[in-house]
Amino acid sequence: MDSAALSHILFNTFNWHPARIESFAQATLSLIMCGSVTLKHIAQGFQTGAKVSSVVRNLQRFLKDQVIDFEIFGAMIRDFMGLHGKVYVALDRTNWDFGIFHINFLFITVVYGKVSIPIVWILLDKDGNSNTQERIDLMRRFLKIISVDQIMAVLGDREFIGTEWFLFMENLKIPYIMRVKHNTLMRHKNGGMVTAKLIFAHLSINEFLQIDTKIWGIKVQVTCLKMSTGELLILAATRNIRLDVLEAYRDRWPIERTFLCLKSKGFDFEKTHLKNNEKLAKLMAVAVFALAISVKAGKILNEETPIKIKNHGRRVYSLFTYGIDWLKSLLLNKCRKTEIQLYARILEVILPVRNAPRPSKYISNAGD
Repeated sequence: MDSAALSHILFNTFNWHPARIESFAQATLSLIMCGSVTLKHIAQGFQTGAKVSSVVRNLQRFLKDQVIDFEIFGAMIRDFMGLHGKVYVALDRTNWDFGIFHINFLFITVVYGKVSIPIVWILLDKDGNSNTQERIDLMRRFLKIISVDQIMAVLGDREFIGTEWFLFMENLKIPYIMRVKHNTLMRHKNGGMVTAKLIFAHLSINEFLQIDTKIWGIKVQVTCLKMSTGELLILAATRNIRLDVLEAYRDRWPIERTFLCLKSKGFDFEKTHLKNNEKLAKLMAVAVFALAISVKAGKILNEETPIKIKNHGRRVYSLFTYGIDWLKSLLLNKCRKTEIQLYARILEVILPVRNAPRPSKYISNAGD
């Protein structure tokens, strides 16, 4: 397997110099092979005759100088993964420290089975939660790629609450299911405002209650489950949402698996030594493309040879692990005839994206 297929996708997506397209494709495949975003490790996997030090300098120039239109990139990921129907959308944040430097990513992803596929992201210039305007700006970017009509619900934890944020989603008719805090004030059926904890204090373990109420003056549907730990899971959702709210909220958890794939269980993003937010955002694009390819390969493999199910009903491993392990074997030239045939199937998936017309504003002028 070489970088030709990926280069075709990128060529029909971006108006970059061919050398930059080849660098991005090579970096993606190398990341799948080596499992580390450190530039030295990525450079070691390049299928060229260049010295590792030269490839590292090439990658540094790419991250410094190459402009990536992340809206176009997100649309490429959408098309590659076939995300054109109804979807759950998960909003979450992952952060870590590199010395005194804080790396803090905010993502909006599309749930894809047991993993989430990042579509847009931003780096926050702080080590804490995102603010409302940052979330709104990122969601506006997301809606240019995935339409409101496609969204079954936006899922988020207790960080993603507030009057302005809820009003933004209400005004754009974006369905949502957000976990809220125990001390959130809600209108009681007898009038007046009391905390959510008091309203649902009478619930027994594993019992739930759903009510229509107001939070911050906004009409919402609130569902509360008293979990086996005794903790209250309180979810505020769009009024009259046609979903099992508790069941739907479970689809928020795949984004945590995505973070593991990008970090300790996959590409070791926490090991990067980059400190520039612009460069980090571009490096994340490489990791997201590698993630998407691995998950897609795992899905195709699972259709051919289903992953074994353990006694407790869970798969032995995820689509991501299934796909990336097979791709590593293929990239290291340990493939058999049947695996080459599977690779041909993956190329069939790539072809519609590869042959899609490049957006007119990204077509080079003759003579460029």
